[in-house]
Amino acid sequence: MLIREKLEYYHFSTSEEQVVEFILEHISEIDKLSIKDIAKQCFTVPSTLVRISHKMGYEGWKELKNVLLQEERYLQEHFTNIDANQPFERTDSIMTIANKLAILKKETIDDTLSLVHHDHLQNAIKILNRSQTIHIFSISHNPMLTQKFQYDMKRIHKHVIIHHIQNDFIYHAHLLENNDCGLFISYTGETQVINETIKVLKDKKIPIIALTSIGDNIMSKSVDCILRITTREKLYSKIASYSTDESIIYLLELLYSCLFQLNYTKNLEEKTTIAKLTESRKSINNNIIKEKE
Repeated sequence: MLIREKLEYYHFSTSEEQVVEFILEHISEIDKLSIKDIAKQCFTVPSTLVRISHKMGYEGWKELKNVLLQEERYLQEHFTNIDANQPFERTDSIMTIANKLAILKKETIDDTLSLVHHDHLQNAIKILNRSQTIHIFSISHNPMLTQKFQYDMKRIHKHVIIHHIQNDFIYHAHLLENNDCGLFISYTGETQVINETIKVLKDKKIPIIALTSIGDNIMSKSVDCILRITTREKLYSKIASYSTDESIIYLLELLYSCLFQLNYTKNLEEKTTIAKLTESRKSINNNIIKEKE
């Protein structure tokens, strides 16, 4: 959940709510205002902002302010043309819908790439590379998005198990070995069974990678490595998870590609050799996709 959303939904005292309203209405300006300036504008004292920061889980106002400003910068970038929740209108023609969805997908990739941090990506690759088995835990329709990742990883000799039955998450978590890792996918990062499963792996000292939204959530505070999913969709008021799904697929393909690159020549030669043996029997009339002899 974004910090601005947590501020909107948290139950503050009357004096604190006045400060929160001011902050949300003037987010773009708070970088230029001191804690005393804001307190004066709201007819309160600086300690009020400190209390708000503590309730949000931060040590002080400066830390909370920096997170809010980072979120604001993110929300102002990319996605200038299409609403991720309702990318097309009731009156749009079918070709207008086709065009808008294409734009949304392109913007999603750009947005996700802007969230990729080199050190976090490198750490994720190291964890996956040294793991004997990669266990994916995700809910909703996310397991379907991970099947291609599992398929691709198998072809570079990486074993991936997809767990999708929530009632079995904790049971399977207890079965993981020391040389395994957990890969968790959760848009909100607040799903109870996901976070309970993470706790089991942490107690077992199993390395954990998370794919989750930006902002402050329980999961992001508990894992070893985070890759951020583009965060533009609401939980309910959306036509479909167009943007979220595209972002997850991109991140999984990025992880696979980076692992492939670690043994590039060997992986490419092996994949090409096996594919040639299995695909050469097919009769192809299309010269564009036909391989040269």
